[in-house]
Parts: sequence; C-alpha cells; structure tokens
Amino acid sequence: ASSIIGSVTVASNSELDGFAIDGGVVGTAVSNAVIERNMIENPGGDGIFLSSLSNVAGSGIQISDNTIGDGAANGISLTGGDIVASFSGNTANQTTMNGLLVEGAAFTGTVATNTFETGIGSGIRLDLTSEFHGAVESNMVRNNGDFGIAIIAPVVTDSAGTGNASVSGNDASGSSIGIGLSSEVPLINVSNNFANETGLF
Repeated sequence: ASSIIGSVTVASNSELDGFAIDGGVVGTAVSNAVIERNMIENPGGDGIFLSSLSNVAGSGIQISDNTIGDGAANGISLTGGDIVASFSGNTANQTTMNGLLVEGAAFTGTVATNTFETGIGSGIRLDLTSEFHGAVESNMVRNNGDFGIAIIAPVVTDSAGTGNASVSGNDASGSSIGIGLSSEVPLINVSNNFANETGLF
C-alpha cells in the first residue's frame, strides 16, 4: 500500500482506497465519498472523523474494510444533521471512546460485519435526536466498557421508514451492557444476538 504521513482530508465525490496512513482521516460537509481498505495508525484523535454532514439518499458515505490502530479516541466518528452512510468490515479496537459513533439528527444506513472491541466506551453508538433507519447486523462488539451496541433515537425503523429495523447476529458478549435501545417508537427486530443483557433504557 502507498503510504501517507499525516492526516488526510477527504472531499466530496472522492475515493480514498488502499493507503497506509500515519495520521487520521478527516472531512467536513462531505457527500458521495468512499473510504475503504486503508490502514490508519496514530490518528491523534478519531481514526476517521467526518463532521457537519448533511446527506440525502444517493449521496452518502461508504466506509468499509479499514483497519484503525489501537488507541484511537473514536475509531470512526460521523457527526452532522442527516447522515446517510454504510459501514462494513472495519476494525477499531482498544479505542479510548467508541469504536463507531454516529451523532446527529438522523442516520439512515447499515452497520454490518465490523469489529469494535475492548474499547472504553461502546462498540457501536448511534446517538440521534430524531431518527434511525437501517440495520446493525453481524458485528463483533465484545468486551467494551459501556455498551456493545447503543441505539438512542426517538424513532427507529428500517431504511425505508416503514418496517422494523434489524439488530441481529451481533456478538456483544463481555461488554458492560450488550445492547441498549432508547426509542419512543421502536420498530425494531432484535434477534440472534449474543449479549449478556439486552433492553430498553
């Protein structure tokens, strides 16, 4: 892989693929971007941090198959208003905060086949003031200090906004609380997870 020393700034309509990066990956108000197959070491903060996002369907973010070295703050962090993104095959362990944090108004997308383990915070934390539409499936989120998976949103549905969201096939064993859900309208199917405790909070 080609090497980059220092942080990389991602722009809209771009692809960052297959680099060894000694630093973090950052971006502001990014849409239609792909970040995949990168090795990210020594980010000095979050491994991947995209802020001020405001995506619409078809202009989202794809983050897949990245490996983030131990000791990042959040392995991957996306913040903004309406966030459209997919996360698959990423690894970020021993984070000082969360493996994956999505924080904003609404998030539409999938979180699947990632490994976020042994972090001080949660493996996956979706912290939303409005809505989550999507699925969290087949992730390894073991031995985290807080939740394996935390979904905080007033409304939770599938990506179409009509059926049940899916939280299935995840391994959250060893985390303080396996799976936590906070929703006034929880259209959600929780099944086939390995977790010491699952519940609403």
